[in-house]
Parts: sequence; structure tokens; C-alpha cells
Amino acid sequence: MKQSDKNKSGKKKNSTVADTTDSNKPPHDGMIYDVNAGTWIDMPEVHSDGFDRSEAEEVWSYVNAERTAAGLNALTWDEDIYNFACQRAQAIVSDFSHNGCGNYGENIALNSAGSAYRIHMQWFYSTGHHNNYMLSSYVKGACAIYVYQGVWYAVENFALEESENSDGTLSCNAYGPEAEAALNEYIDSHDW
Repeated sequence: MKQSDKNKSGKKKNSTVADTTDSNKPPHDGMIYDVNAGTWIDMPEVHSDGFDRSEAEEVWSYVNAERTAAGLNALTWDEDIYNFACQRAQAIVSDFSHNGCGNYGENIALNSAGSAYRIHMQWFYSTGHHNNYMLSSYVKGACAIYVYQGVWYAVENFALEESENSDGTLSCNAYGPEAEAALNEYIDSHDW
């Protein structure tokens, strides 16, 4: 054991830093040593603050893969909803809530690990979030990811088919018959 491997009391250090002697250098630049796995891994990509559309689209692909595997329609990516989701992703940095989600169904998440897969899995393992994106009456939506100080803020917004209101405006109400029935069942099951 090298002298540098001992602390002042002479005991071996319990270090998580890899020995970087010439015989133990990474195979290539941009790698770090994972002491738990005992191997060199590629350094995680560091995202600068701002929107990351490619990661958001990857999350959306996971949603659609699940939906189609379950026999549901794939959700169409909607640019207007994407722009709305971007606003929401920025807003949840200071107000992590569903305040302001409008008439859209919504999932929100934050994650410091930074990957589309991890964001999606947060929603996958949460029954309410999972049921939300698997709602059969949704036809379109979008996902946005906003990175702020190393934390990923993610928003999925969902909509039913647009219908024209009597005043000529379009409605994208997220509360369809299935959601309304579930809400009514919940209300009826409680003695208020």
C-alpha cells in the first residue's frame, strides 16, 4: 500500500476516487471511474440551462411506445401544445404545481439525474401519472424539458380531439368521459 493510501492515523483510506496511475488511466478522454461498478464509464453529458427538445421528444417516444404496445393510439406531437408545455416547464421552476395547466392533462416532474429515460420512468412508476398518459381519449400533446441550474423540469401536456365551441373557438379539454367517470366514482365513494 502506498503511503498516500493511508490517512494520518495509518489506516487505509475509504476513498471513492479512482487511482489514476499510468496503468489505471481511462481508455479515452471523457470517462470517469465508477467505484461501485468497478469500471470506467463515459462522463454524463452536462446540459446547460435552457430547453432540450431532443430529450423531450425521446420522452414522448417512450409514451407512444407504451401506448401502442397496449393497443392504444400513438399521440400526435402538437407544436402549439409544445409551446405551451415549454411555458409550463419554465413556470414550474418557481411554482412546482399544476397551477396554470389550462385545459390540458398534465404530468410534471423534476430530476437532477438528467435523462429522458429517468424522467419517463418517474411517471411510469407513479400510478396516477402513468394512468394519465395512458388515457385512451387523448389524441395529441407534447413534452417539454427545461434545464435550470442542473435540474431538469419536465412537463407532458395532453389533449382530446379539438372541437369547435359555439363562439368559434377551439377547445382542448383534458377532462374527457373516462376522467369524469373516475372523478365521479371517487366523489361518490366518500362521505363528505
